[in-house]
Amino acid sequence: MGSDEDMMVGPAARWAAGEREPEQSPRRADDRRYEPRPDWQRMVRSDWHDLRVVRTRLAAGADPDGDPQDRADGGPPPLHRAAEEGAAEVVAELAGRVSDLEAVDGEGHTALWAAVCADSPDAAAAMLAVGADPWRPVVGERSAGWLGLRNKCADVFAGLPGAVLPTADETARQQEADWLIGLFTGEYPEGLAAAFVAGLTEDEALRRVGLDPAACSPLTEADRAAWDALEHEAGDVTGVSAVPGGCVLMHAYNYWLRTEEALIPLSAGTTAYGLYFNPKGGVFGTLARDGAVVLHEEIGLDPDEDSPADHWLFRFYDRGPEHLHDASCLAYACWTAGLSPTSAEQVLGPPRRWATPPGTR
Repeated sequence: MGSDEDMMVGPAARWAAGEREPEQSPRRADDRRYEPRPDWQRMVRSDWHDLRVVRTRLAAGADPDGDPQDRADGGPPPLHRAAEEGAAEVVAELAGRVSDLEAVDGEGHTALWAAVCADSPDAAAAMLAVGADPWRPVVGERSAGWLGLRNKCADVFAGLPGAVLPTADETARQQEADWLIGLFTGEYPEGLAAAFVAGLTEDEALRRVGLDPAACSPLTEADRAAWDALEHEAGDVTGVSAVPGGCVLMHAYNYWLRTEEALIPLSAGTTAYGLYFNPKGGVFGTLARDGAVVLHEEIGLDPDEDSPADHWLFRFYDRGPEHLHDASCLAYACWTAGLSPTSAEQVLGPPRRWATPPGTR
């Protein structure tokens, strides 16, 4: 049996891991879209890009600060939704009407913070133009300006009074992290389990988890096609690929590679990081060093005041249009183990070798 974190189910767990809640309302005909309503119900993502829709709601009596019951239930105020999902002109319209530009949502985040997390410099600029505070602490001592100086909003904040630019070392680390994220952008590793191990050859890693390297042959082209087709049947098939700095072992739909049973022997005298993309929701990691597990964590969630600094470095806060969540988790695992892959395939497969014939149980 897996741990409680491995058993997370349902859409709430997926959204907690960084996926966006799907739109529930179908596209309405134009006459319905512009129907006067004194609330913000049934607003879909595209509506936050349509100034006419928003002005029609406001004219009908919709509260720019949000529906009181929605606020009481922890829902995001309209300005926060516009800042994350909408057009700058909609942000400007609402920002000029709200009673408090620094109002927070159920997570304690301001609308300016939401704009920065969405990689929206235009929305951030619209908020600043009406007086939003760029240096107000939002998460611990981190402000929207601090965060914006480290993503695509940097030009919006760099010239403001009080701006403290990242150091050369911080910039270099961020560039390296972003390169790794870019390596995996566009990949969808649902169900993947992988162990990232520093300093070991493929043969040594296989021996440490009880597999015979002699029985682990390089994949042929037919084998590669078979690996792609394994899907749910791959739980007992272990793939392995050498990666600059060590190697990666991989399973599909079997989280064993992030358990202590696998990571303790793999990490003897080195570092290993086990990662599992639970198809029921959530991404879970385990860090082991020198034969001992030192950390269990769920990754890809919005960082908080106590989160490791690398959760910020790998942009777990990002809610931008590029959907970096899965790529950030994979890049973080490589970084934490000290590996430097040169292709996504080295981590996601097909692997260079596999340990048991496909389909055996």
